[in-house]
Formats: sequence, C-alpha cells, structure tokens
Amino acid sequence: MEIIMTLTSLYRGGRVLDPVVCPHGIDRMSFLNHHLRLKWETLCTLSDKFTDYLKTRNNGKLPSDAFMTHCAREVFHAQWAALLDDELLDAMRNGIVIMCPDGRQRRFYPRIFTYSADYPEKILVAGIRNNGACPCHRCLIKKSDLSNMGTPIDDRQCIQQRIDCENRRRELVSDARREIFENNYAVDGTKVEGLLKSQSLVPVDNAFFSSHFLPFIVSIIPALVVDILHEFEIGVWKRLYIHLIRLLEAFSQASGVTLTAELDYRYRSTPTFGRDAVRKFGVNASAMKRKAARDFEDLLQCSIPAFEGLIPEPHNAGLMKLLFIFCQWHALAKLRLHNDHTLDLLEYATTQLGAHTRRFNRDTCSQVATKELSQEAEARARREAKGKGKGKAGSATWKPATLGIFTIKFHYLGDYVATIRRFGTSDSYSTEIGELFHRLPKSWYPRTDKQDYKEQMTRIERRQARLSLIRSQMPEDSTGDLQMGGESEGLSLIEAGVESRYVMASDQNQPVDLASPNPFIMDQGTTHDEHNDMDQEDAYEHADHDYLDDMDDREIIMHEEMYGEI
Repeated sequence: MEIIMTLTSLYRGGRVLDPVVCPHGIDRMSFLNHHLRLKWETLCTLSDKFTDYLKTRNNGKLPSDAFMTHCAREVFHAQWAALLDDELLDAMRNGIVIMCPDGRQRRFYPRIFTYSADYPEKILVAGIRNNGACPCHRCLIKKSDLSNMGTPIDDRQCIQQRIDCENRRRELVSDARREIFENNYAVDGTKVEGLLKSQSLVPVDNAFFSSHFLPFIVSIIPALVVDILHEFEIGVWKRLYIHLIRLLEAFSQASGVTLTAELDYRYRSTPTFGRDAVRKFGVNASAMKRKAARDFEDLLQCSIPAFEGLIPEPHNAGLMKLLFIFCQWHALAKLRLHNDHTLDLLEYATTQLGAHTRRFNRDTCSQVATKELSQEAEARARREAKGKGKGKAGSATWKPATLGIFTIKFHYLGDYVATIRRFGTSDSYSTEIGELFHRLPKSWYPRTDKQDYKEQMTRIERRQARLSLIRSQMPEDSTGDLQMGGESEGLSLIEAGVESRYVMASDQNQPVDLASPNPFIMDQGTTHDEHNDMDQEDAYEHADHDYLDDMDDREIIMHEEMYGEI
C-alpha cells in the first residue's frame, strides 16, 4: 500500500492555506486525477498572535528573521510528529484489517513511499536550508556545480548521497540543538553555523528522522520525488522562455522590427489540438500575463514554429535544436507508460538537454547583451520600494539580465530516470494532483468571514465529508418515489413507466427535426497507456487529418501515413 503525500500552498488575497492531500497508491490513475475524491488535511502556520506574544515578551522588539524561520520549521515538524502518532506506527508495524469490496478482509501495512512537493516544501521536509551551499536534498553537490547536469562529473558527484551519512547528519543537528537550548546560542550564531553550514543543515527536530518512525522507512530523502510541474514547466522552461523574449527584444533594437509582435501573431495563429491538449492562445504570449503551468506547457509544445527564423543565424539553428530537445525531454518525462527503451531514450535526452543548454548559453546568451523586461524592471522597483519604506520609490531602470537557468531545478532534471524506475511514471506522484485540488478550498474561501478562514474552511470540509459518508451508506435503490405536486394534464411520469424513452406533452404544433449544426466529430480510441480516450475533430478548423498507414494490407507502401479531409 502506497501513500502519496502532496504538500502545496494556496494563496488567495494574501491568505495562505497548506493542504496535505493523501491518496492511496493502489488507486487507479483515473481515480487520482479526480481531485474531489481525495482526502486532505491542513497544516497550521505561525499566527499573528505568536508575533504579538514575542513583541510583548521582548519589550516591543521582534526577534531576528532567522529565529522566526526556525520557529516555522519547528511548527511544521511538530504537526507531522502528531500525525505520525502511535496508532499509525502500530498500523505500520502490525497492519490494519480492512473489509475489501469483494467481501474479504485483508491486512494492509501503510507505508510512505513518495512525498510530492515543490522545492520550498522539499527542503523543509529534508531539514536543509533554502538555496544553501548544498541546495540538493539527494546529494552534496555544490551550488557552483549545478550547471553540470547530465555530465559524467555530475553523475559521480551525485553518488555521494546524503542518505549515506544520515547518522552523522543527525549527530550534527543534535549537537547544534544542544548549543541552542542548553548553552543559549542563537540559531544563526557562529557556533551553530560552524556545525551545520557545510552541509546546509538546519537545527530542527525532524519528525521523519524520529527513532520511532525510522524502522518503517529507510529515509524520507528518496521519497521526495521529482516534480515536473514546478521544476520544469514553470521552472527551467519558464526561465528559458523569459530569456528568449529578452533576446527577441535585443535583436529588435538592432533590426528595427518588433519581433515580439511577430511571436504573438504566430502563437495566436496556432490552432488548438484535441479537447485540452493545446488551448487557444488568447492573449499576447510575450506578455506572460495570468499564465499557469498548463499555459507554459502549451507554449513549449508550439515553440518550434513560433520561434523559427525570428533570430539571425547561427543563433537560430542552435535555438531550434534546443527547443526540439526540450520538447522531446518533456514528452518522454510525462509518458504514462514506460519501458526500458523509453527510459533509455529519456536518459539520453537528459544528457542532450544539459549539453545543448550549456552550448546555447555559451554561443548565444553570452554573446548577446540582454536586459530585463519591462514587467521585470517594474516588479524589481516595487520590491526595492517596499524594502526602503513608505514613500520611497525604487529604480525602474532596466538592468542587464542573463539566462539564469542553472539552478537547483535544472540539477533535478538528472533524477527523473532513476525516480521513474523506482516509483513509476511521473503522473502518479505529480503535484498537479494537489494543484487541481486547490479549486475546492478556493470555492470555500468566499463562504468565510475572511478572518478566521482556516477554522471555518475546516468546518466546511468536515460538513461535506459527513454528507459524503451518509450518501455512501444509503442503499442504491433508496431514491424514493416521485411525488407529484398537484394534478396535471397529459401523461404523468408514473403512468409513463421506466420503459418509455420520452415523456412529451400534448402539443398542437408540427415540429420538424433539423440536422445538428455541431461540426465536431468525436472519435473514440485507446491512448498509449491503454486508457480509453476520445479525439475531437472539427470540420471547419481542423478538416485535414492524417493516420498511420496499415502496412499489412499492401505489399508496397507508398507513404507511412494516410491523409484525409472531413
């Protein structure tokens, strides 16, 4: 039995809610993709009352930011320690008997195999600091070596796993906490930093490294799986796309042609594909306003024809190769059915992605002077003004900007093959499941008073859970009899019976059935992962189509594909 923990954050009007979604690993993917069927809990954060208490205790002075960060980490792990209670540990040790749908009782042993989260939550669970000297929770790679993803040097460095030194790691954290609580050293003092800074550790009592919990899980570090949504789609690819817009503006100044306008026109001219595979690009793609992860995914899938020929040679050839390998890697990483051959292809594509990215940065990005986009300069000016204080404006001048793609998210791309081999396809533990679940809490927020919203949203969730439980315990045939509100003319529903296909009122008109004006044709088929799906064909916009030719019907094959028109 597999339990997938997905920790994500919900932001709305400055409000934060941390839901933990816990589906069972034995559930079908079609079940997991329905976010309304998932079980969830919420984690508390430091409240404003705690800040008021500290201010009163320290005579109106607040402690340092490092102390507040330490308290937030302690609260997080204290809640996980409460969740990993003796009852759960007993179920892990002795199992729990559950009546299955087939009428047989079976004993299940719950385990935590995967924990899906974006980078801030990953380092919070792993007990390391954000963007420290060793930012990776799986290995001890240095920040300066993150650009070596896909090289033999990177593979050798990643062999030095953090999991191999867990005992030493716990000793360092224990010594640091002793200095804090017994010798009264600051959490960011020299004594504590000397023990922890070399491995980017933090002095937190990690609930997942408890002596009671360790016998049931080797380490939480391997369970922190990859996250293609945050690491690639709105991570590595988003950074590359933003820099491509900077390059277009730089070449526009040299040529006198607004290349971003041409890019927007090409994206707007791109037709849709399928029901939801590629959506219509309604606004300017270069503005990047209100873009979700699915929008950046569509931008990537249509990027090759959109960017082709916009920048001069030889930069255009290098960009086309880079975009092709990005699209290929993304398609292979999101496959819902893998075998050894596809994993070998993904491993090769990972090596190529790292090599082409470094080459593009060397041959193009370092040769063309680029500056911040207007929205980037304005956002930086607002941040500077907020830091300086009220009434002081920040600088809105455009500063030089580089590619900036070689971050910890770029380093994580080298872990996808090993993670898929160990835990299965990426869609089974993607944070997209948790992100889709955000629709439900967001619909609850307007029903609160906007103040004590967490408690009120919890009550709403409990109320809906009880109603769902009552509904599930009702017999299927307990729908009740139809009660007519009064006498009515014509054929009643009860007289019609269940055999009648239609119940139509008496009418003196003479209706004429017209052909449906719907131009869509729905074609059912099977996807590559052996799931039923339906393709949509439009007779107006997508009249042309092609299919693979059946090579068994003819001895001589003129072409690999057959073409047709609706």
